[in-house]
Amino acid sequence: MTKSTFLKNDTDLFESLVELSQKPTAVFDPEGGIIYANPAHKKLFGLSQAEMETRKMWDYHPRQAAEWLERELFPSLSEGENWEGEIEGLASGDRILPLWMQLESVLGDRQMMRFLIVQMYDLSRKMGSEAELQLLSTAIEQAAECVTVWDCDGNIRYVNPAFERASGYTKDEVVGKNPVFLRSGKHSAKFYSEIDETLRQGQIWRGRLINKRKNGSTYEVDGSICPVLDTSGKIIYYVSVRRDVTDEANLERQLRQVQKLEAIGTLAGGIAHDFNNILTAIMGNAELALHILNESSPVKKYVSGILKAGERARELVKQILTFSRRAEAERSEIRISSIVKEVLKLLRITLPTTIAIEEDIDTDIGFVLVDPVQIHQVLMNLCTNAFQAIGEEDGVLRVELKNVKPDAEILKANPNLTENCVRLTVSDTGCGMSSETMSHILEPFFTTKSVRVGTGMGLAVVHGIIKNYDGEIAVTSEPGKGSTFHVYLPEVLRHVAAEDQTVAASLPGGNERILLVDNDMHIVEVCGRMLEFLGYRVDVQTDSVGALEMFRKEPDRYDLVITGYTMPVMTGTALATELAGIRPAIPVILLTGYPDVVSSPDIKAAGFCAVMQKPVRVSELSKIVKNALAGRVNGG
Repeated sequence: MTKSTFLKNDTDLFESLVELSQKPTAVFDPEGGIIYANPAHKKLFGLSQAEMETRKMWDYHPRQAAEWLERELFPSLSEGENWEGEIEGLASGDRILPLWMQLESVLGDRQMMRFLIVQMYDLSRKMGSEAELQLLSTAIEQAAECVTVWDCDGNIRYVNPAFERASGYTKDEVVGKNPVFLRSGKHSAKFYSEIDETLRQGQIWRGRLINKRKNGSTYEVDGSICPVLDTSGKIIYYVSVRRDVTDEANLERQLRQVQKLEAIGTLAGGIAHDFNNILTAIMGNAELALHILNESSPVKKYVSGILKAGERARELVKQILTFSRRAEAERSEIRISSIVKEVLKLLRITLPTTIAIEEDIDTDIGFVLVDPVQIHQVLMNLCTNAFQAIGEEDGVLRVELKNVKPDAEILKANPNLTENCVRLTVSDTGCGMSSETMSHILEPFFTTKSVRVGTGMGLAVVHGIIKNYDGEIAVTSEPGKGSTFHVYLPEVLRHVAAEDQTVAASLPGGNERILLVDNDMHIVEVCGRMLEFLGYRVDVQTDSVGALEMFRKEPDRYDLVITGYTMPVMTGTALATELAGIRPAIPVILLTGYPDVVSSPDIKAAGFCAVMQKPVRVSELSKIVKNALAGRVNGG
C-alpha cells in the first residue's frame, strides 16, 4: 500500500486521534519505511519531514538496537506479533534517548502486516522526575528541621530523622498515630483550635509551639504547618516543618534577664548616688552636732544613734553600688560573726512569727579575707531561700558559724581550701529539694519559684561570690525534710596584732580659702558647714560654669577647690581641666558618690590631688583637705 492510498482512506479519523496527541506516534509500512509521524514524534527526534522520509524504522536507533530490530524483531512483527519494551532511540545530533516503545501490527489480507503503528514514551522525563524526587527525599531526610506529614484523618504518614532526634520517637512508633501525643499541655485548647481553623481555610499557620518528647520533657519549635491541595483544590495532606529552638529560646530568656538586671543595676546606681547626697547631709550634720554638744548633753546619745544609722545606710549604699557594678568588692581580714548577727537581727523583724530563728554563733572564729558587703549578701540570699522554702507553715531557720576542718570530700571538691576553715551553715525545715533540682540550683536563672517570686539569680550569685574567695558550698536536702547549705571560707592569718579601735582625735583645720562646687544644695550646705567648723573660709557655688567665672576673675583668691563629679553643663573633670589652664598649681579635690571613678583615665588626666567619697565625714574631710593644702605648700 502506498502512502497516498493510506491517507485517502483514513485521513479524517487519523488526524482526530493522532495529530494532536502529545505521545510520539509513527506509522511504518511492511518494508520499515515511514508512512506518517505526528508532530510529537518529529519533535522527539528533532528531524524534519524530509529527513524522516529517507529513514527506515531501525534508523531511529543506535547500531546494536537497530540490528536487533531489523534482524530479529521486525520479521516477527511482519507476521502479526506485537511488542513493547525499553529500547534506546537515536535523535538528531546522535543524541541517545531512553524510550519505552509499543509496536502494534495492523494486519491485512492473508494475515500479513498492512502497516505498523509505533508509540513511544520518553523515559528521560521519567528519569528526571525520579532524580528530582530522589533529591527531594534526600534533602528532607538530611534536613535539620523536623518534617511531619499527616492526612485529613489526622494520621501521621511520614516523619524525617530530625523529628526522631527532637521528639525521641522512632518513625515506626508514630506513623498511623494522631500527632496530639506531641502536645505538652502548655497551650490552651483555644490555641490548637485556632491552628485547625487556619488550616481548614487552606492557609499556612506559622508560630512557636511547645511539644513533649517521649521522655516527658518539653522542647520548643518554630515553624509552619501547610495544607497540601490536589488539582481540584481539595486538602489531602498537611505538612509541618519545624525547627527545634529550645536552646535559642533559653538564651533569649537569659538575655532578657541579663538586660533586666543591667537596667536594675543602672537604676540602683542612680538611686545610690542620690542617697549618698542625702546621707552626706544627715551624717555631716549629725557629726557636727556631736562635736558641738557637751559630753553631758542628753541629746548626744540620740545624735550618736542617728550617726550609727547613717553608717549602716552607708554600707547599704555600698552594697547597692557593688551590685550595680559601680564599685569593686573591697576585701579585708575580718571576723564575720558581727555581720551574721546583724543579718539575724534584721531577719527577726522581717520574718513572720511562724518561723523561729535559731542561732549558734561562735564569736571567737578565725579571720577570713572577704568583702563584708558581699558576705551580708550571701547570708541574706541563703536565709531568704530558707524562709521561702518554709512558706506559710510553722518552721525553723537555723544559722551556725563555726571553726572547722573540712572533711576529705570537701577538700577534694576544692583543693584551694585550707585545713582551717570558717563554716557558715543555713538550714531550714522547709519543703526540701529533689536530686534533680539540687543538680541545677547553682545555675544562673534556674528557679523553682513563680515569675512573681524570683529571678533564679540568688544562689548563682552566692556561688560566684564564695568561689571568688576560694571557698566551697555543700548542699544536703530531701523532699519534705528541709535543706542545709554549708559555706566554707578559708581562714587567714591576720596581719595586725589587734582589732581596729576608734580613737578620738582632734580635727586638724586651717584658715585657707576654699571654693566648694556641687549642683546639690544639700552637699554644699553641709560640706560648707564642715569646712567652716574646721576654720576654713568657704565660697560655695551650685553652678560649675558660675564657679569657673568666679575663679577666672580672682584666680589667686583660692587655696583649694572642691568640686562634685556629675554636674550639668560642665562636669567636675571639665571644670578641673579649665582651672588648671588658668592656674596650674591650684589643688582640686573631686567629690563623688561613685567609687570606681578613681581609676578612670579622665580623672587621672584632670590632675585631681585627691578623690573624696560621699557620704562625707568631718574626720575624712579634715584629713583630705589638710593633705591637699600641704601638698600645695610643699609643691611650691
